[in-house]
Amino acid sequence: MARQTLFALIIGSVVYGGVVYCLTRWAYYARRERHAPRSWDALAPFFRADAPTLSIVIPSYKEEDKVVFQTMLSAALQQYPRKRVVLLLDDPPQPTTDGDRCALVRARTLPARIAATLQPMARLTARARAECASRLAARPVDVDAEFRTLGRTYRQVIAWFEDYAGRYPVVGHADRGFVDQVLIPLSFQDGTTPWPAGQLTDG
Repeated sequence: MARQTLFALIIGSVVYGGVVYCLTRWAYYARRERHAPRSWDALAPFFRADAPTLSIVIPSYKEEDKVVFQTMLSAALQQYPRKRVVLLLDDPPQPTTDGDRCALVRARTLPARIAATLQPMARLTARARAECASRLAARPVDVDAEFRTLGRTYRQVIAWFEDYAGRYPVVGHADRGFVDQVLIPLSFQDGTTPWPAGQLTDG
């Protein structure tokens, strides 16, 4: 009798886990089908200079380098202007093994690696923004020319991310999801511009 009860409990737990997994996957796909990205007109207020600051805290305890790297880069690429990405390392500050010690050193260098990865585009967009601000300060403003200039910068950013995505090592489905959903975001894939119409005026 005890063996039969134990067997029934084991089978019941397996079936329960399978049902829960299937329900969560169904809920994920149902939510994904209902999701509709906000338009740039709706997002425009968040791109003001006085937009509230946002801190994204990423806790980590002995996580793989690749997992933390992908998480931090994903957070850094979120389309919000005034944000900070903070890596909260909960690893023991005094590791007792060589492996843990090396892992902690690598984890501490991840923010710098992220910054180095994005530095080419950071320089490009910072220079484009400064040049645009200088032209806007001089009146009158050629709105059409400004949009063409911004469009060229945008296409350079697209090309850089497409190249980086093509070079990113894909080992498993998680890497493929990272490339498809983060490195090549939907706003880049559909060819739309990231600047809402009407933000550049000469008045």
